[in-house]
Amino acid sequence: MSPEDKVVVKDEGLWKATAKFLHEADLQLVKDYLKTCLFSDLGTINTHDAFLKVSENHRKRLGMEEAKPFDQNLAAQVNNWAPFQCGRLYANAYYAPKVEADIQSMVDDFLDVYATRINGLEWMTASTKKEALAKLDAMTARIGVPDVWPQDRYGIEVKTPEEGGLYIDNILAVLQADREYEFATKDEPVDGTLWEDPPQTINAFYDLSGNNITLLAGVLNSPFYSGDATEEENLGGIGMIIAHEITHAFDSSGSQYDSNGNVRNWWAQDDAKKFEELGQSVVEYYSAQSVRGMQVDGQLTLGENIADLGAMACVSAVAKQRGLDLRKVYAAYANLWAEEVRDEYLADLVTTDSHSPGKVRVNAVLSATDDFYDASASPSMTPCMWRPKTARTSGERGHTPSSSLSNRIVTGPSLVSDTRICAPNLPRVYRQPFGAQRVVEPQPLFACARRIHRAGETRAVAMPHLRVERELRNGQHGALDVAD
Repeated sequence: MSPEDKVVVKDEGLWKATAKFLHEADLQLVKDYLKTCLFSDLGTINTHDAFLKVSENHRKRLGMEEAKPFDQNLAAQVNNWAPFQCGRLYANAYYAPKVEADIQSMVDDFLDVYATRINGLEWMTASTKKEALAKLDAMTARIGVPDVWPQDRYGIEVKTPEEGGLYIDNILAVLQADREYEFATKDEPVDGTLWEDPPQTINAFYDLSGNNITLLAGVLNSPFYSGDATEEENLGGIGMIIAHEITHAFDSSGSQYDSNGNVRNWWAQDDAKKFEELGQSVVEYYSAQSVRGMQVDGQLTLGENIADLGAMACVSAVAKQRGLDLRKVYAAYANLWAEEVRDEYLADLVTTDSHSPGKVRVNAVLSATDDFYDASASPSMTPCMWRPKTARTSGERGHTPSSSLSNRIVTGPSLVSDTRICAPNLPRVYRQPFGAQRVVEPQPLFACARRIHRAGETRAVAMPHLRVERELRNGQHGALDVAD
């Protein structure tokens, strides 16, 4: 880079604070910090002892009693360091392209419902509605797998053990090739065809600057979606995911971006003030929620909570239009977030995660949805969720801050059970606490760990995971020197 190059500084305060430590008096502190970062970033791919120490720290922090098997950890590493190379293998083996048409149809249906709901908002003025509808109309969806694979833009040279290749060297070679490509193309127009996340990731998201939603191939599987599932199950599963991501375009962050993905205030002054007031009501509602005595941070989770509430209102509307069984839709939704987590992991989530805990994502959303009560014919069906209509506190202040949020937000005493998710006919689903984001199941990853794509060709990955395990244990790893 040259002095004339411009860079985007996302946090000016962070850089100014960092500069205060860049002097002789704090030299040792800076060295210690850099060594800590180096060990944290590369410890799991350096020596076997370093791998065990980093893994142990992670396990204790999250309250996990047992470590994952070594081969699973290694497969996950290869997936992490060579994500799109693994992604193409995953897509070829596990993704059916015909799914895309079905998902796109669902996206189109939800966009139509959102447009109707925006037009029906009494508190929003015509000028703001026009901008909101323009943003909705410009929104696009990325579904399944990318049309253009990043690794086809450049080659990656890795070496087998017979060629003197080391696991850590090959990983660094992959990262270097990617970084060199970024620098080589930094002055070119943004390439909108490239995806940031690999398709095997079990995730979906809304891109603020691109005004698009991405539904990765990994999430287009059970329990979110299945060609063999009922319409209610798919609506309560992937339907909620789709509607959730669309709602992000109008949450506390997305509302600051226009239809072109630019930061611009497109709100009429009175509408913006009303939106902020309604957002505060959501903050207060969720701040009253807790799980095992751990309080939810309503401000930290505001955007995700708006997206959950908005999605549920939209999904409920679609289900009623189609004459579907709402109880089955809600049970499918609850099934997504059923989980068993330890206290340590839960404490980490409520402190750092922008999403509410799974139980709150079910109970707080459904108990704020009038259609949920209408679908449950009697209190006995959902004893830990039910409140008589006369005991529900709702009103104008509960009208949603998003274009499609639930029409009412229940206030007053919490309806959340202190023990577990409670919803009609809810099956128990166990989720391994690997972190805030779900991970791909091991079997596809094992396949990914054995082969790698290079500029359109398939070749053996430098060090298949069984050989890596053996050589790490034997100390053949090229240890890093982190001395002063």
